[in-house]
Amino acid sequence: MTVNRFDGERFEEVSSIGHGETEASVKVRRDDSWEEIWPSVQPTGPDGEWELSVSDDFDQGTLDTDLWGINAGSDVDAFDDDAVTDPRLVTVADGTLTLTVESDGTGTDGVSQGVVSTYPGDEDYHATTGFATGNEPGVYVETRAKLAGPRNGLLPAFWMNGIEVGGWPPEIDIYELFMATDSPTTTRTDHSGHWATTEKPGDYEDAIGIGYQHDHGDDVTNEYHVYGAAWFRDRIEFYIDGSLTGTLDLLPMLNTMNDPDRSEMYLKFTTHVNRVGTADLDTSWTEETEIDYVRVWEFAGTPSNQPTPPSYTTLDTFTDGSIDGGWTDPNDGWRIDDNYANSGSHPLTNTANRDPIGWEGSPDFSPGITGTRLEYDFAFSDRAANRLNVRFGATGANDTQSYRLDILEDAVFLFETNDWDAISHDSSYRHGRNFAFHTAQIEFTEHNIRYEIRSPTGELLATDALYHTEGFGGGVPVFECEEGQVWIDEVRIAST
Repeated sequence: MTVNRFDGERFEEVSSIGHGETEASVKVRRDDSWEEIWPSVQPTGPDGEWELSVSDDFDQGTLDTDLWGINAGSDVDAFDDDAVTDPRLVTVADGTLTLTVESDGTGTDGVSQGVVSTYPGDEDYHATTGFATGNEPGVYVETRAKLAGPRNGLLPAFWMNGIEVGGWPPEIDIYELFMATDSPTTTRTDHSGHWATTEKPGDYEDAIGIGYQHDHGDDVTNEYHVYGAAWFRDRIEFYIDGSLTGTLDLLPMLNTMNDPDRSEMYLKFTTHVNRVGTADLDTSWTEETEIDYVRVWEFAGTPSNQPTPPSYTTLDTFTDGSIDGGWTDPNDGWRIDDNYANSGSHPLTNTANRDPIGWEGSPDFSPGITGTRLEYDFAFSDRAANRLNVRFGATGANDTQSYRLDILEDAVFLFETNDWDAISHDSSYRHGRNFAFHTAQIEFTEHNIRYEIRSPTGELLATDALYHTEGFGGGVPVFECEEGQVWIDEVRIAST
């Protein structure tokens, strides 16, 4: 819409480039030049004062090639993808950016997708100027979109990662829709962060990720939703339709994200083909992601402090020579060591009789969307093979949503105990029989598990993070010694 406005001295032509009831910006033409004005448009999600820095409502009828390029980043095509990029499949009309993915029925040589990103560069497929978030915390990115699908093998995503070659990780996935079956679930989207276990940006060999799933209650391939992610120094928040639905505040992730040497991050929309599932490429088909707008704000309020560790409640230190009443030891198999390794300390100990001891006191180890963490200091004997198991989740070992973390001298396993499926296995872990106390941490939210094991000096020895779509139940962690002899010096729980 274009109108004439009198500013007291002359008429100005004012062109709205906003969307719906809220204008993202206006352009004012004085004489022969246009001046763009950004009013105080605030995001639908996070509170606080924000300044709008980028807005595209796709109302101009063509793609703004100053902001967007038809590519997946420094290269044209997306990594590890059967679909090549085709500019023909990127269209703008009626205020909507449409990204099409299609198969012509001739197999992997005949599948293409429309991809856009704000990656700048000199190639024809790059954005002329582009956009990057910078590497100072305080950024909120938002889009309104209807996702491609439903179809096995498709993975539509809106994400951010390093603008420099070798700048991954970190990464923020504002949304992903995993479709890996012939009847994919299209009511749940994934939202996650990726980092390096070494906490060094660009260390892709040690990359890891964690996130959560959100159930929309409707089909996101049929309905528009507003997806947003806010990166602060001490957390990443995810918003759906203006409501906070998940928070990630893992220190290793934040340390990677907040590293001053981290590459700036650009935005991109992709629809991966056969990264998950198996799409039928012997049949002709098309699917579309429709994007209503993209906006980016910078935080104008007081910056958050550096991330701080969660506050733990110590369940027991065993220093008084007794076991706290919150523990249940049905077989009386655990005891207090009077003089551990001649050190004068009094940890809890057991030998390989597999007697369980569980914490049923307060606080419990129940999951929540913001996370609960169990931490324990443990040591192995120097006389035999050793193995410490900790079961958590549902109450019974044969129940679904019951898990067990097994730490051996030379491996770490995470099992689902109802079928004893090892959902995580690290054979590079080395503990040693040195009586030194290591620290293990288990964190789980409504749909995720993460564990880490650190040496007595704090070195990270093993870690993994996994989605689990079934959720969790229960709140009683159960310890047992399966082999050798183990000692437990202190047990702590924190709700984050």
